[in-house]
Amino acid sequence: MHKNIIFDCGGVLHLWDPYELASVFTDNDNDKEIFVKDLFPKWHLLDLGMDNETFYNTIKNEFPERLHKNIYEIIYHWTDHFTVFKDMIDIVNSLKDEHNLYLLSNMPHSFAEIAKKSEEFKVFDELFFSCDYGLVKPDTEFFKVLLDKHNLDPKDCLFIDDVETNLLGAKKLSIDTYLFDINKIDEFKDYIDKYERTNIK
Repeated sequence: MHKNIIFDCGGVLHLWDPYELASVFTDNDNDKEIFVKDLFPKWHLLDLGMDNETFYNTIKNEFPERLHKNIYEIIYHWTDHFTVFKDMIDIVNSLKDEHNLYLLSNMPHSFAEIAKKSEEFKVFDELFFSCDYGLVKPDTEFFKVLLDKHNLDPKDCLFIDDVETNLLGAKKLSIDTYLFDINKIDEFKDYIDKYERTNIK
């Protein structure tokens, strides 16, 4: 059993589906494709700490003017449209007594500000958002921020993420990893019951 469990956020604790999010802001299928293929890949600038206004002014002219209002709405209001995975929040809460729990996620300030005030995230010992450090997964330096601040032994940590490339930075530091799939949550529950609810090795 690991003493420390580190969770990703989007795709693990709440839904991150670019197509579903795009559908909230337009009914036009072609525009959805533009948002998914051309807008969301630029999201890393927000994850690195760029503010909404600067991001909007930086990227808007790369899109047709008719989409500028939609893009503005997405940037400023996407956080109104995400779904929390309640079963996952319940699992996290059930681990609290036996583990130190951390959240490490690529997220912009708009989400981080909400999460830091959310009751659902108070179970974590600390939240680490990329926007606060100018670092994003899978950069090992982002993981080191957490490890160094809490003086953690990497070999006593488990990192859970739904994106395989994000696991690479953790693996380079000898952190154990789990590739999460919300569609296989029963497998995850079995894994937790088998390996994270027993005596420490």
